[in-house]
Amino acid sequence: MKRRSVLAGLAGGAGIGLAAPALAQAARRLRMITDRSEDGTRLAERIARLSDGRVTLDLSVRPAEEAAGFREAVGDGSADLYLASDAAFVADDPALMLFSAMPGGMASQEMEAWIYVSSGAAVWDRIGQAANVTSFLAGDTGPMPIWSREPITSIASIQGPIASMGAGLLAWERMGVSPVALGADMTEAFGIEGLSVQEIVERDLHQTFPYLCAPSAGLPSSAITLGVNRDLVAELGESGALLIERCAAAHNGQVRSQAAYRNAQAFTAISSDVTLLDEAPELWQAQMEAGRALLEDMQGLDESRAGAVESYLLFLRDVAGWSDIGEASYFEGRKRILSDLL
Repeated sequence: MKRRSVLAGLAGGAGIGLAAPALAQAARRLRMITDRSEDGTRLAERIARLSDGRVTLDLSVRPAEEAAGFREAVGDGSADLYLASDAAFVADDPALMLFSAMPGGMASQEMEAWIYVSSGAAVWDRIGQAANVTSFLAGDTGPMPIWSREPITSIASIQGPIASMGAGLLAWERMGVSPVALGADMTEAFGIEGLSVQEIVERDLHQTFPYLCAPSAGLPSSAITLGVNRDLVAELGESGALLIERCAAAHNGQVRSQAAYRNAQAFTAISSDVTLLDEAPELWQAQMEAGRALLEDMQGLDESRAGAVESYLLFLRDVAGWSDIGEASYFEGRKRILSDLL
């Protein structure tokens, strides 16, 4: 089932084809909670603009430490929407690991394809039913390499906790490494993953963690989710639901493009202070095995989650070979063109 039919079912309509101006004329003020001030403001402005002011969002920015409660608040109607990383909600439902920092998992563009053109949207929707939340992709954390105090060459070389998020926390535990949640006290952490280069630079963390282990297994990333109360989606109707979906999709594209630019700028500024580590096959193999173990555990929970894992793995197998070919061809061609120009 594609997202289009998911929304049609939620809104109770026969099919989505209405333009945004067909939204009911009554103005709606919705409550959105987020731990992402800039992103939340931009998304709220986009929704207000594209709805011609019929839908406005009252934004409540909360500390990142409170994000774990956003999903429950939207599900029970205390808020209407949230904007946060899906990594915050893995404790709510292990199946959300599929969208959150799974070692050896999908790259950002693969996650988009799974959600937009394959079965990912339907999987996400089924996961959200019990929580009374419908999820829309509204960004991505991007690749999450490991920054460390000392070089990481193997599991044995990790001499302390690794700060991580989502499935990453469980994976490190599987590998015998003590994990600590991002946002907690990281003064004793040996390494850190889960922050963009821009965030690393803004927090001056590259001074403490000057060694960069990349690529790690699959360079896992986490979806940034616009979670909407399912009762509200049905109440908004087809055109209202489609408006929210289109705004989330547009926001996702803009945020990902801007993040790539900002991260490139940030890394250029600190590249002389950072040491890129050589390959660490033992570490990556351990990450992959931990990821497989997590998926096997999820498959054993119930039939619904087993089906979610099956959908995830089928798509990943389909795109893995082409991604390798496509990315290699792109970067080889880019290097050739730049060497001619510069």
